[in-house]
Amino acid sequence: MSDDEGSSDDDDDDDDDGDEDEENENEADQEENSDDEGVEVDDPELQVRGKSVTPSPQSDGKDNCKYVEDTVGLYMKISSVVSQENEKAFLAACECADVLLKSLCEGGEGETTPMELANSLLVHIGLLKSEDKKFRPVRNVTGPMLVLNHVVKQEYFPKQTRDVLLVFVVQPHKALEHCTQARMKVMETLYQF
Repeated sequence: MSDDEGSSDDDDDDDDDGDEDEENENEADQEENSDDEGVEVDDPELQVRGKSVTPSPQSDGKDNCKYVEDTVGLYMKISSVVSQENEKAFLAACECADVLLKSLCEGGEGETTPMELANSLLVHIGLLKSEDKKFRPVRNVTGPMLVLNHVVKQEYFPKQTRDVLLVFVVQPHKALEHCTQARMKVMETLYQF
């Protein structure tokens, strides 16, 4: 073997050592610049080292809106059986409404904003038009308004939702024509806050 051949092998060895040094420097730089996010990945088949970047498991908002709509819909069904004469039905509906809306307001299933709750209540009462073309609000909202009068007094009920409801309840509306007494009670209660 000539000196040239031997030196070329030595050069290759030197290049390999240089590559390893560069890789070690890059890994050190990546560790310094890396965030605490992601999952450590060390897969020899993929020849990947480092942290993966994956979004945190959050809902896109659509599931939460559906949950709010379903919960308020259930509230409306329960409170629709209430009348001013039946105190027993009123107390039972208030108890159910407290359980449902408290879990909704206190984050039992994702984050519910006061505006989502207000919007859903207004749509179900019939004061706002629903985006769902198939949705029909209940015709007689006396029961839901009586129970709403109880619900808005509760500590868990958001102030912003009360404020939005007040703006709509004080306005004359066809949906509220048949429940003037219940409407007046809700207005009085909302003005107290």
